[in-house]
Amino acid sequence: MEIHRFLYKSDKAGHINFIAYILAFIALVAGIESIITAILLVLVAAVLYFFQRGIELDLRNGTYRFIIAFGPVRIGSWDKLPTLKTISVFSTNKVSTLTSRANNESEFKNRVVQVNLITERNQKIKILEVESKEPAFLLAKAVARKLDVNVWDATEREGNWVEL
Repeated sequence: MEIHRFLYKSDKAGHINFIAYILAFIALVAGIESIITAILLVLVAAVLYFFQRGIELDLRNGTYRFIIAFGPVRIGSWDKLPTLKTISVFSTNKVSTLTSRANNESEFKNRVVQVNLITERNQKIKILEVESKEPAFLLAKAVARKLDVNVWDATEREGNWVEL
């Protein structure tokens, strides 16, 4: 896989889209009474629905940027990639907690695989988070070849270097 530019938009919580749908529905109902209220509600719903955060890598120029995206429009300033030590692929639990009005809490664990660029100062730059190992390793290997660094597999208890 030859890669020169990579874009990852992180998933937002599902309830954000649900709130956007509810606001759009209320806008339809409110449109009967006040068109201005309906337009404002539709605008808020659109921002909630299309808003995303993420990262974009330009491997050809050795730059990256954290982005805020509204649909296809991406906003963020480009920075030079710091000197990298390695690329790390590891598994972790993503924990979400829901609290009801009655103060009952439910905790949900979801296993995810992350790909991080590790700098010489041991700082992490997360470039991908997915639910399975295969796409994570495909990206990690492609980026490692382009940036001439090694890939560390930390998805198992005993980590090891990955053959490129």
